[in-house]
Amino acid sequence: METAKNCANDVLQEIVGHFAPKRAQPLQLDRGTHLVNDAGIDSPRLIEVILEIEDRFKLALEDEEVQNLRTFGDLADLVQSRMTRTAG
Repeated sequence: METAKNCANDVLQEIVGHFAPKRAQPLQLDRGTHLVNDAGIDSPRLIEVILEIEDRFKLALEDEEVQNLRTFGDLADLVQSRMTRTAG
């Protein structure tokens, strides 16, 4: 289970990094990284992130769930809980 969680985290970091504005320094994501303030993921970019997550993980995320996302940790927890729910 831990390996699947790490793999999912790696994919999430790749997705968020892809849609984050380009910077001189590479974006370092951890659980406390704020998606808007730290990563620069505004509303249009968040939509792209969510669409990519849904495609890559074969999940359907609800608007209410997405509206509550603030940090990378929130995003990782949401995806992990949906993957667990889907697998069960």
